[in-house]
Amino acid sequence: MLFYPLLLGALAISFPFLSLVGMMIFCGRAALQGIDVPIRFIAAFFLAPAAILLWDPAGMLIPALDAILGVGSICLIFLLALKARMPLGSAFTLCTLAIIAYGLVRVLIWGEQLSAMHTKALESAMVQMQQMLDKTMLQTTVDIIGKFWPASWMLSQILALYLGYLMFQRSLGIGFRWSDQRFPSAYNFLVLAVLPVYFIPGTRIMFVNGFIALCVIPFIQGLGLLIDRLGMIIQNRIIRLLVLVFLLINIISYALITLFGFADLWWNFRNIKTGGSPA
Repeated sequence: MLFYPLLLGALAISFPFLSLVGMMIFCGRAALQGIDVPIRFIAAFFLAPAAILLWDPAGMLIPALDAILGVGSICLIFLLALKARMPLGSAFTLCTLAIIAYGLVRVLIWGEQLSAMHTKALESAMVQMQQMLDKTMLQTTVDIIGKFWPASWMLSQILALYLGYLMFQRSLGIGFRWSDQRFPSAYNFLVLAVLPVYFIPGTRIMFVNGFIALCVIPFIQGLGLLIDRLGMIIQNRIIRLLVLVFLLINIISYALITLFGFADLWWNFRNIKTGGSPA
């Protein structure tokens, strides 16, 4: 059992997305055996990032901490939440907030360095696409991505967490239905509490990046509500799928689905409990 977290710890240094998915699957196996001491199951994960950090603290600081704080610690928090008998939906929410918190700290400490790295990589890619796209469009794309790369990192890790979360439930034999997805209603209070940060000078870009990541949970909640209601209205699965695809390729739909998710968090239109039982 120690081999898998050790291997995933090494993978996390270069591919934190894949590592987080794999670690959540591993956590599902650990949960089946009992999680009285969560750190015992995943301690080996931290060996490779810690070793690479000690070997080259200047050059490998960010990748090592991304592995330790963006992957390993997230899984540890998830297992600790389950040990505390929190529902699965609440444990997922707690881990999502931990990813967002680390993502914002990541920007505060290494923002300039990471921004330069992203811009350089993006400009290199754009050079190869100059023949295909208009220069103005290319520059606009560079400017937008240059401002919102922090959100892209947080979103990718939250997506990895969610994919792993689904696999975790499957490992425990818990059936998945989009219409049953439910997260804590108290999440809305947190979102309302951070809104005033938008008006603090110098924090607007960081706020928008963090807020985009905060909207993932209400989006999942709203998507579950949408699929549930489509199932009631449209009986034909193919037509229902086509309607859903049409809605998801329309960027305006994402804002509406997120708003429906916020509303469902408040009023629980489907009268379901916060997702899942503790392992």
